[in-house]
Amino acid sequence: MRLTIIFIPHHLHFAHVQAVILAAGRGSRLLPLTQDRPKPLIPFMNELVIDRIIQRFINAGVDRFMFLVDYKKEKLIQHLQRWKNRIEFEIRDNNLPFGTAGAVKRNMDWLDDIFFVSSSDLITEINLKEMIHFHHAQGSKLTVAFSESDEVSHYGIATMDEHGKLTKFLEKPRETEAFSNIVNAGIYIVHREALAHVPPDCAFDFSRDLFPYLIGRNYPIYGYKFREYWNDIGRHSSYLFATHEAIRGKVTYSKNFIVKHHPKGVLYCTEDTSAGDIEFENFVVTGHNVVIENDCKLANTVLWDGVHIGASTRIDEAIIAENVVIGKNCKIMSGVVIGPNTVVGDNVTLGQNLKLWGNSNIPPGTVLVGE
Repeated sequence: MRLTIIFIPHHLHFAHVQAVILAAGRGSRLLPLTQDRPKPLIPFMNELVIDRIIQRFINAGVDRFMFLVDYKKEKLIQHLQRWKNRIEFEIRDNNLPFGTAGAVKRNMDWLDDIFFVSSSDLITEINLKEMIHFHHAQGSKLTVAFSESDEVSHYGIATMDEHGKLTKFLEKPRETEAFSNIVNAGIYIVHREALAHVPPDCAFDFSRDLFPYLIGRNYPIYGYKFREYWNDIGRHSSYLFATHEAIRGKVTYSKNFIVKHHPKGVLYCTEDTSAGDIEFENFVVTGHNVVIENDCKLANTVLWDGVHIGASTRIDEAIIAENVVIGKNCKIMSGVVIGPNTVVGDNVTLGQNLKLWGNSNIPPGTVLVGE
């Protein structure tokens, strides 16, 4: 049985611009952070990523949204109801078996002739109004937003002619296959007719399947290259990097922080964070109700809500999910990610790049060797 939930605010007038938000995936590369929550509910600078995306589309004139959900969908549905007085939206589930393009096609009964499609793990300052203008000016039937990246193996890459028409596309190339550093930024403008090329009721992806197919048939599919900030939070490293970029002023965020400076770094914390006599390097960002006891040293780290760090603990380049308790005199090495509701005893060492599943209990004195 398919789930359909519709919210229509009374005040909306029906001159629509629509956006489809792809929010069905599990976010496997982000585990254990996505153990108890879907990827769109990951906090970034204390603002949920899905809220950032919705607001950016609202700013571009979008007032109707379709959310394609599956993994941990109940939590996402509950959160989206906070938006029901501001936007019209519909929620559809059972999308994972059909791929991104297939999932959109099977839900086209609610969509107009032209609409946005967006991933739900984006941190970007893209000007969507400029993208719309480009789309219409080029006579495009499917426009893909492109940014630049040196990590091309994580994304789809493309080449295009002088007018922006795509000439080649390859999804997640091996290093030896890379022919471009222009990468798919996960935002599209789609005409219904472009989805006529998507076979019904089977797995079919925009980037892996549809884009190469359309390019091979000389279809009017274009690339919109933008220079504003873009990153995704689909990996732990990119999440930390985007956080650092926000502190450097390259990414906007709406939440208020108390900023504390140290000769070696900066601490962005909330009013209800309790931080003793601590040392921090580069950047540290805390959520709400965080406690950091005396003589701690933290660097390049994000602490979600409810984290408690015991005295004399060292943490370097880590992401620690909500309600984690870390004991005294611990050593948390670079690349560690700790899932929610975990308890780490006193005098524990966690080696590089360890990932601790949520609800774990690590006894005092434990040494876990990393990579």
